[in-house]
Amino acid sequence: MTEPLSTLSSADGSLVSALSGPAMDQLRQVTLPGFLPEQRWFGAKDQAITEVRILPLAELEAGRHALVAADVVVGGETQRYLMPVSAVWAEPGQEPVPASAAPVLAHLRGGPRMGVLTDSALEPSLAQALLETMRHDLQLQAGAGIVSFIGSDALRDYGDLPAPRPLGAEQSNVSIAFGSSIILKLYRRLRAGAQPDVDVARFLTSVGQFRSTPAYLGEIQYRDGGEAPTLAAAFAFVPNQGDAWTVATRALTQSLLDGGGEDAGWIGAVLGQRTAEMHKALAVDTTEPDFVVERLQQGDVADWAHAAVSEAESLLDRLAQRLETLPPSARAMA
Repeated sequence: MTEPLSTLSSADGSLVSALSGPAMDQLRQVTLPGFLPEQRWFGAKDQAITEVRILPLAELEAGRHALVAADVVVGGETQRYLMPVSAVWAEPGQEPVPASAAPVLAHLRGGPRMGVLTDSALEPSLAQALLETMRHDLQLQAGAGIVSFIGSDALRDYGDLPAPRPLGAEQSNVSIAFGSSIILKLYRRLRAGAQPDVDVARFLTSVGQFRSTPAYLGEIQYRDGGEAPTLAAAFAFVPNQGDAWTVATRALTQSLLDGGGEDAGWIGAVLGQRTAEMHKALAVDTTEPDFVVERLQQGDVADWAHAAVSEAESLLDRLAQRLETLPPSARAMA
């Protein structure tokens, strides 16, 4: 960023008080409108940002990390994003040295100390602080709301964990692995209500007792009287060789090249068994309204069949329109 950075001050070194202070205009009006469109996870790159509002949520390890929500006004709507930030404080007489991958958002002054404020979603010490707070089921006041750190007994049963490492960049969230034990996922785009993948994983783990999915270990929610969005969640790490679709297509392709299909037969059997087990887990008796079993009506099946046929016909029509553009071998298969 080429624009000059603001200097945020806090007499006690608190990040929440620094982010609530009078020197926020430069950060809100210049720095963040320039920073956000450059991020993979920002969902409105093609629209002009008209306003950014900052909502400090929770501070961890006083003066070191904070969870912050950024309300970004674009195209007449407000989108909320999670922006974890961290302070890098300098030793007296030295310059603060942030991690090379951490973008600097502002300068900091806390009493006699000087430092910088960084976007720290990939910062290992932040991931450790979040997971440790989840283990203790803490609730932290956040203005008119509360940040709830919810940890399962399974999470508390883990002993010392390996150092966290960020995984590959994702479009809408950040995944951090603790060795081969735990995955911590931070959700950048925040939406009201339960995060579907978290809610389903929690139900399958704790109610349905389905063992063939990464176990839900805990989550972080922001509650302000409305539908509580999920800020982050932890799951058991499952070593794998990729998703089932990739494995299945690779095995089938190899079988075709080898002149037979027997070697790939196990795929259908295993996928069928796991699918049946998942449906059985989802069909357990429960009072949770989002997971109560609904009896299928004949019209439901007819609607699904019609949708499937319509989609297939549409794809075949598109393929027919492109036949002449395909090479001879692909045209014969098409």
